[in-house]
Amino acid sequence: YDLIMESLDEYDLIILDSVSSLSFKAEIEGEASDANMGKKAQIMNKLCRLLPVLIERSNCAVIFVNQERDRFDGMGKTVPGGMGQMYASSHTVRLSTDAKSKFQKNNEIAGHWTTAEVRKTRVKMPWRKTKFQVFYGGLE
Repeated sequence: YDLIMESLDEYDLIILDSVSSLSFKAEIEGEASDANMGKKAQIMNKLCRLLPVLIERSNCAVIFVNQERDRFDGMGKTVPGGMGQMYASSHTVRLSTDAKSKFQKNNEIAGHWTTAEVRKTRVKMPWRKTKFQVFYGGLE
């Protein structure tokens, strides 16, 4: 949290990868048995309330990379770190791939197809999809 706030004026782009693997100070300094349920969501929600104002002043873009996970009740998907990210974001893009999307070149797996779906945008129409190739290694 403090690192992002301090870095906004120094950089044009900050990418936070991955939200689901972040640890907070109380978790690091505490014991393994301490109850920290919902603490990450509280911190992320606070960050997402403060960040839009600070980003506008600094002219810096911030990208959060997160994972979608099944909810405990089996009713859809959720993201680690709470729903504050979804509400505060100006764009939400879901990237997905599957095992069938890999392609070969010279009998070796050369890459895979990735689908990008715009779920939320404050600029254009949402719910658009596109596919693009991701190549492993260098292009020849």
